[in-house]
Amino acid sequence: MIIADASVLIALAKMRRLDLLDSVYGDVLIEPQVKAETVDAGKKISARGVERIEKVLDDGWLQVARLSSNEKSKAHSIVSKGGLAQASRVHRLGQLSQTHCHPG
Repeated sequence: MIIADASVLIALAKMRRLDLLDSVYGDVLIEPQVKAETVDAGKKISARGVERIEKVLDDGWLQVARLSSNEKSKAHSIVSKGGLAQASRVHRLGQLSQTHCHPG
């Protein structure tokens, strides 16, 4: 299980590869602000990929959860120690998969 931020969701949704999060991590949590940024605001501007994020929310492996202040502190600590590198690797994996696994 991981806590995802908006940038990873948006990038993978646009690439049609949100499935990578499920494959690699299983359950994925997002904070209410991330849902507001990706889904609610995305709908207002007809952003590409919003419907895919909604679908995985409906599927249940992506879930909105409020983090306690202690959990938020731990998450920020992880990010400051290189957690963003993992998000970047997931993003690059999506690009690689899209480039090499889908005839086009």
